Amino acid sequence: MKKIVLIIVVLLYSIHSIAQEGVTPEEKKKYGYYMPLFEIDKKESSIYFDGKKEDIISAEIERPYGSQFLPIDVKEVPAWINISVDITGPRVGFKKIFKIINEDASPYGAYLVTTGNKRSGIFSHDGEGFAFSSIKYIVSFRYQMIPLHTLTFHRIYSSFLPSDIRIPLFAKDGFSSKLYAYEYQLINDPSHKWVKMEYGLGHSNLNVCAKDIFEDSKFPDIYGEQINLRVVSYDLGKAEKDELVSWSDPLRFTILPSGPEIINKTITPPKCDGETGSITLAFSRKLIGDPNEYETNKKKLDDKDCSYLGETLSFSIKNHTLNNAINYKNDTTKILLTTNTLTLSDIPFREGTNYYEVQLFGKYYYKSSSGSRKSISLYTDGEKQSFRFSVTMPSALTATATSANITCHGANNGSITFNIAGGTPPYSYSIAKNSAPFSPYTPFSDSSNKITNLAAGNYNVHIQDANGCSVKDGMGNPINFRFTITEPPALSIKAGTESITHITTPNANDGAYNATLEGGNGNTYTGTLTKIGSTYQSQQIGNVFNFQGLSAGDYRFVAADSKGCTTQTTFTIKDYVPMQVTITVTQPISCHSANPDPNDKDENLNGIGDKNENGTLSASVTGGLGNYKYQWFQQKNGTPIKMENKQEPILKNCSEGIYSLQVKDFSNNVVTQTVQLKFPEKLNIRVEAPLMQCSQPNSGTAKVFVTGGNPPYHYRWSNGDTTNSISNLTAGKYLITVTDHNGCSTQTQVILKFPDAIEVQPIVQHNRCYGVADGSISLKISGGKGAITIQWFDSTGKPITEHLSADKKQLTDLTAGTYKVVLSDESDCPTVTELIEVKPAAEIPFSFPDEITLCQGDYYLYTVSDTDFTQCSWVDSTGKEVATDNTFSATLAGVYTLKAIYKGSCQITKQFTVKQKNETFEMDFLAATTSYYDYTLKLIDISKRIDSEQWLLPEGVEMISQQNREAEIRFPKEGVYTIGLQGTLGGCTKRVYKKFWTEKDRIGIGNSDDFHKRISVLVVPNPAGRGTAPYIKVEMTEKSPINVRIFNILGQELFNKDFPAEEHFKILTNSLTLSAGDYIVIVQADKDIIAAKMVIN
Repeated sequence: MKKIVLIIVVLLYSIHSIAQEGVTPEEKKKYGYYMPLFEIDKKESSIYFDGKKEDIISAEIERPYGSQFLPIDVKEVPAWINISVDITGPRVGFKKIFKIINEDASPYGAYLVTTGNKRSGIFSHDGEGFAFSSIKYIVSFRYQMIPLHTLTFHRIYSSFLPSDIRIPLFAKDGFSSKLYAYEYQLINDPSHKWVKMEYGLGHSNLNVCAKDIFEDSKFPDIYGEQINLRVVSYDLGKAEKDELVSWSDPLRFTILPSGPEIINKTITPPKCDGETGSITLAFSRKLIGDPNEYETNKKKLDDKDCSYLGETLSFSIKNHTLNNAINYKNDTTKILLTTNTLTLSDIPFREGTNYYEVQLFGKYYYKSSSGSRKSISLYTDGEKQSFRFSVTMPSALTATATSANITCHGANNGSITFNIAGGTPPYSYSIAKNSAPFSPYTPFSDSSNKITNLAAGNYNVHIQDANGCSVKDGMGNPINFRFTITEPPALSIKAGTESITHITTPNANDGAYNATLEGGNGNTYTGTLTKIGSTYQSQQIGNVFNFQGLSAGDYRFVAADSKGCTTQTTFTIKDYVPMQVTITVTQPISCHSANPDPNDKDENLNGIGDKNENGTLSASVTGGLGNYKYQWFQQKNGTPIKMENKQEPILKNCSEGIYSLQVKDFSNNVVTQTVQLKFPEKLNIRVEAPLMQCSQPNSGTAKVFVTGGNPPYHYRWSNGDTTNSISNLTAGKYLITVTDHNGCSTQTQVILKFPDAIEVQPIVQHNRCYGVADGSISLKISGGKGAITIQWFDSTGKPITEHLSADKKQLTDLTAGTYKVVLSDESDCPTVTELIEVKPAAEIPFSFPDEITLCQGDYYLYTVSDTDFTQCSWVDSTGKEVATDNTFSATLAGVYTLKAIYKGSCQITKQFTVKQKNETFEMDFLAATTSYYDYTLKLIDISKRIDSEQWLLPEGVEMISQQNREAEIRFPKEGVYTIGLQGTLGGCTKRVYKKFWTEKDRIGIGNSDDFHKRISVLVVPNPAGRGTAPYIKVEMTEKSPINVRIFNILGQELFNKDFPAEEHFKILTNSLTLSAGDYIVIVQADKDIIAAKMVIN
């Protein structure tokens, strides 16, 4: 096989000496370590390596160029180099073969090629002087090229080989995967044998642990052993493939048990100055060992008498910033023996940003195969067994503050400004005024850290940063900043000093306003009185203002103190106005007269309840000249009637009606005002009492709803409750009395009861046709509360979801069976369960079998009842109709189907199979006795050959006994009966039928109380031998005449003879000419009859 590589037009074939790590200059000289370098520019050429080792070097030549060169070992120096040059250019098709023999067997250097057009080029690395447009070079080599291996590892993993944690080893990459194999050597092995590793084959990068190399049985005895590892290449040309051709310098490791790895970590730095942080670590597993055994032995782990077997683990937390360590003394082994999660708490991280490293240290105590207890350090140098992190701890939070008081009374413009440093911004505050609780922390609105819009008062303020750290005093306690924000007294008009003088005559300007100021900042005030379009000057003396000559209108008085704080008031100077009367209902009537109030009284006995006539009317008068006089009137049938002694502005004890008030002023000006006083809305109550819960006899509730009257309402139930709703009641009657705010009352009665029970009446339609799902159930439901939920279940308890009506009250298409329906309403009363049976239709009585086999020449008559089956159609397997009445005589083999209407409505289909065999079956039977229905009839099977037999009896005929191809039957009454015999022979079936006329035993046979068997019959072979007729031996229990008859199998009587009374009979049949076959012998003695079979050979 050839490997092809592209190179530039100018072929530079040079071999550079590249040193392999650990190889001396003498070894280089001896073995000649070289590297072939091929470069590609833009012209297409090819190099073929035809040596027997070409598979070893092919992959290396195909590497992308420009990367590192691979060290190889040239084992076979070539004896010749063939260079074939194809040049395409000025002389197309030029080809010249050069054969260069190097006497020193050194294949590197520059070769000079001269072409026919005298253009030349030197095969060098830079290509200068070359003038051809296209050249193809073919160079043949015969080299064995061997890779020079190195094996290294990262020193961060130390020189230990852990049992379970894989460490990475790096071989020189780029060679064919076939050239990578690995070997190990145990230092304590006296043979110093290198052992081939199956693990890592074909990989230049090896992740390996001790358990990848050794079986489990080697542990823990192998702990502490030193091992060498190296990468090797075997001679791929050898059949055995185990001859080393290259190997690296070995790496030496010490085998240690692996400690657990850290799979997750959470660093919780301190939030505030002076606090500690924590580190939570999740390990790949718990420590090995018994926690109780460790607790007992932890102070003597390295003593000889210590029995603890397992691991220990401790931690080192190093501060790389300060180059010191945090000593963590807690017993971490105890925790990690029971869980794989550990929290290193109360870690004193340093202020500022510091960089830390967590390292693990551990030991493993174990028992060697010799039984001695040993210990060794755990491997904890893995990539997941230490980690670095940084923690930034904030500086202490400090603050100072100043406050600003309020300028004007009630202005709420006080403030507190803080100067805050340290901690973690942004900052927030919590403030409390006077004795109020502290507010939730609120961030400052800007960097000024100022609290604004404060009212006067005493304030306490707490400051905290983004981490919730507080400003603390020297003792470490949070500082409470205290402030008092003050305000000046309110600027106001002194009470009792303000007076207004209105206009006393029409169109005059004799109004006046007087006011005295107090409060504010200092004792200097200014004041201005304005009216639309006018400003008035005051006759001011100090803080007293007096404005005169005011006309009617609206005025605004504005006063200010020395700091600009103001107060103002508005007033009206009234012009002279006419008298006006206003009547106000100051006390509405308490109750409507239609309320059935049981508590109302009639003190004045006028027939009106006191609560129906307790209204009050109040009159107010404006305008006029004062000195008013009053007179009240009440309308009666539309006419005002003067009310005696009612001459005050207030009229009391009024009932519903129309009232008028006449008012006169000082000048006898009269004004009359009318008002209508009405009853309040009638007090109405409505009670809701839902049905009670069956499961809770005290579940009764009632709630009253009230309209009208005057809220709020007061309630009193007959059971003493005073709320609008009552609960936890038993069934019964309850009285509710409602009283409104005016004391009006009304009452009603409510009855609490349970919901009516659900009643269900099922209506069942049973199956009409056998095997057809035509049954149905309908439910007639009454009672219950609210919506009724219906659930159906079949006989197995499976819910039924199909064939239901929309309201689930009807279930159709049912087969026979018991169905369950469960009904529940919206109450918690017990569900109602009904088991409803749908009865099956009677199975269709087919008198013929599903399959029958006919003997040759026989038939089978299939029959169905002509009263039950109508529209019969018998069809064969082709669909051809072969019969249409209630019988079908089958003579041919085939599959037949009966289609009919059963009992007028059920469509039935019955399939049956007729088979046929070549057997000829002669079958018959005889009756051995007379057929009286009041005693038994003996039947005898006289078939020549038969495999099995079955007597076919019509309904009512009783089988008394059957054995030895004989049967005794009894008829129920007089009549004609068809008796059949079904037999099988060789797999085919045949039936024969005979009719018997049965009558009553009119001569008394069998009626005697002493009826019994007295006859025994024995057919004895003739001593004369084969072919002679046997004789019949009859034995009687007492002397009696007998009659003997002989029949053949066709039922023909061959012999009939009476014999006089004897006890012993020997009857010869020599007079009969009987051929070979079976015969029946019947002997009758008075009341007794017996039959026997006689066989003549």
